[in-house]
Amino acid sequence: GGNSVFEDQSGNVWVDSGGDNLGIRVYSYQEGKSLPTLIRTYTTKDGLSADGFTNAIAQTADGRIFVTSNGRLH
Repeated sequence: GGNSVFEDQSGNVWVDSGGDNLGIRVYSYQEGKSLPTLIRTYTTKDGLSADGFTNAIAQTADGRIFVTSNGRLH
């Protein structure tokens, strides 16, 4: 699941958890593969306040990624 899907400046695709406790998943399209490959999952172990994100993902001009959930900015 996922409510927010975002492509960053490098072409990676970020997907929120859709309200489940999956963290924020980052996928990359590999040459020769039709489906994306999971390359990273961000969770509370990485400093997020929750694993169940359901709102927005955005990137600043200098490359920083921001996510929001439950009124918090990460």
